[in-house]
Amino acid sequence: ALHQEIAAHKRIIEAVSEKANALSQSSQGQTDTMDTVASVSKRYAQLVDASHQAIKNLEKLMEIFQQFHDLQKAYQDYQKQQWDRLGSYTDYSGNKAALQARLVRVVEIQDGQGEGEHKLTVLEEHVKQNASSLPPRSQESMERDVSNL
Repeated sequence: ALHQEIAAHKRIIEAVSEKANALSQSSQGQTDTMDTVASVSKRYAQLVDASHQAIKNLEKLMEIFQQFHDLQKAYQDYQKQQWDRLGSYTDYSGNKAALQARLVRVVEIQDGQGEGEHKLTVLEEHVKQNASSLPPRSQESMERDVSNL
């Protein structure tokens, strides 16, 4: 929205520049007016460039945060799925055959932990790779979220 507002002022800058050019042509020797017009045009171009660069940076940060959120959500879903599977294997009956069958399933869960560890590693790597692009508070928050998983 701010960039659009800046771009909307382009016509005003151009109109003032044209009037200043016409004024300087009608009264020969007014280099101050031309210098001011050139300075205003240059500062406006710098403002547009800075605004465009800020938008690019914000889009990049948004992409980083979205990826982080998606990776974190995937890992949390994995954790919940494993927790639910483990909870379904609870048995208070004391039946030896049922306990052994459930033990086999628990061992299967334990053997499948590599998938979860991989997801967590990918999440940690994402934070490390993008740490230099992030503001310090966001970086700290992401690292804290990863360590809490």
